[in-house]
Amino acid sequence: MRSRIPLALVMLSACSRPGSDTTPPQSAIADATPVSPMIVDSGKDMSDSSLPMAAIEAGVMDVSYFTALPVRGKSVGHTSVVFKLSLDNGQFAAYKPRSHVGGERFHGEIAAYRLGQAWGIDNVPPVIARGFSAADLRGAMDQKALDLFSREVVVESDGSVRGALIPWIGSLEFLPLETGKERARWGAWLDDADAGELDDCDASLAAQISTMILFDTMSGDWDRWSGGNIGSSALGTRNRCDKVLYIDNDGAFFDPVPAAPLAAQFALVKKMTRFSRSFVASLKTVSEPDLEHAIGDEMPGKPLLSRKVIDAFFARRRLVIADIDRKTAVHGEASTLSLP
Repeated sequence: MRSRIPLALVMLSACSRPGSDTTPPQSAIADATPVSPMIVDSGKDMSDSSLPMAAIEAGVMDVSYFTALPVRGKSVGHTSVVFKLSLDNGQFAAYKPRSHVGGERFHGEIAAYRLGQAWGIDNVPPVIARGFSAADLRGAMDQKALDLFSREVVVESDGSVRGALIPWIGSLEFLPLETGKERARWGAWLDDADAGELDDCDASLAAQISTMILFDTMSGDWDRWSGGNIGSSALGTRNRCDKVLYIDNDGAFFDPVPAAPLAAQFALVKKMTRFSRSFVASLKTVSEPDLEHAIGDEMPGKPLLSRKVIDAFFARRRLVIADIDRKTAVHGEASTLSLP
């Protein structure tokens, strides 16, 4: 029988504010609750009052994700190391560990979620930093997953594995926004200053796509448009009014961001003439202390993002704001900031 020892290093969300459809205040990041890292005993009774409510309010549906152990695991990644875990809480999760091929790409998943929460963007699915015993993971894996684990997963000196745990989205669908037909459709909404009024459904989708493009540019996520990285919470049918999910964010906050994909991301921004007023307001007001406060630490005393990565974020922000301000001067604020 596996022992339930204190193994799980859990980083709480950067913010206790749940996502909403209301416009976030311009000081959203500055008001965010700081990250509070803690060690959780894997066998702890979670019914007591020691689990901070921030974990629940951040969007983790079942608090036992912080302590549940794997009972089965299989490989589901294509270009990165990802496992689908069946947990002893009866739930499923994707687990992206530190690996030889991917390094600490899991940091991008955690940082993107924390940034989204702090900005009031609930399009980024919940993520927690979670450590497991390497022995517990190995014991749960099927043979194919075990082979991948043995080749790629980095085991720390204390026998633990660090990574990002993402509650499984059973109803996930994929939006093919990168295909020609779809790109032409949403491109007409965002790239034409004279496109006119959109109905409520199209305006919602346009705002979410516009914000996703800016969000990815700010986080340096170079992998959004490679296919299968844009989701929807639709159940069985395509509904354009459903929420767009910014999934697979382990391409975010690289050091350095690959030059060619970043240039392509900036090209998307330069084509756009319509932006979300609320997101641009938040983007303009975030300060370096605000961002550091929202992203927090991977573990006590170890910031999740380096100073170099933080500086790169603000260098990109200067370029993005300058571009939006130029368009506002040409087309007017009412047209340029016409999305919710």
